[in-house]
Parts: sequence; C-alpha cells; structure tokens
Amino acid sequence: MSRHIPKPPEQSDNEARSVLTKALIRAADFWEFKNNQMAKILGVDESTISRMKAHGRLINPLTKEGELALLFVRAFRSLDAVMGGHIENEKAWLHGYNHVLKGIPATLLQTVTGLNAVVVYLDAIRGH
Repeated sequence: MSRHIPKPPEQSDNEARSVLTKALIRAADFWEFKNNQMAKILGVDESTISRMKAHGRLINPLTKEGELALLFVRAFRSLDAVMGGHIENEKAWLHGYNHVLKGIPATLLQTVTGLNAVVVYLDAIRGH
C-alpha cells in the first residue's frame, strides 16, 4: 500500500518574486551598479529598474528577465563567498581585467554570454 506524503508548501508566486527582486537590488547596491547597468543585464528599460527599487515592480523568476536576475544573484553569492564577504575586494575584482574571462567582469555581466561566463568561472573557483 502506498502512502501519500504531502509536499511542503511552496513559496507563493508573489513571495518568490519579492525575494528575487530584493536579492537583485541588494546585490546591485552592494556592488554599486547603476540603473543603466542593471537594465542592460536584465534586458529591460532603466525605468523598470527604478520601479523595482521603489518596490512597485517585482521580477517573475519564470521569465527571461527573471532567469537573468537569478544568474546575477548567483554571481553575487559566488563572488561574495570567494571573497569572504569583503565587498571592496569584490568591487575591485569586478572592475579589473580578468585574463581567464578576457574582459572586465562588470562589463561582461551586461551580456547574457558574459553573465553566464562569469557565473561558470565563479562556480569553478568555488569548486562546484
């Protein structure tokens, strides 16, 4: 006889959007990324970023914009772990030329290919 095991309650759709939006804004603020940089990373208008910061617009993690936001947050968490939470070191790494990535990470983050390359690189450093 099979037993029915109830699934744990899932995050509400609105809660997931709120958590992702807050994490994205916090990461961007720590790294001092401007609205125009974040707009390029997510592929949205600067006004969209302004509305997010004003808590009027949430990111749906199931959209392309949401997937890019998740990757950006993942990059933040990985670099933060690698640097031991030293934000100044993280910013120095972001704005310095990286020979493996063949570019400046902060600039690379502004394209889908570059964002992915930075995440893969940081995952490799962390041993994932």
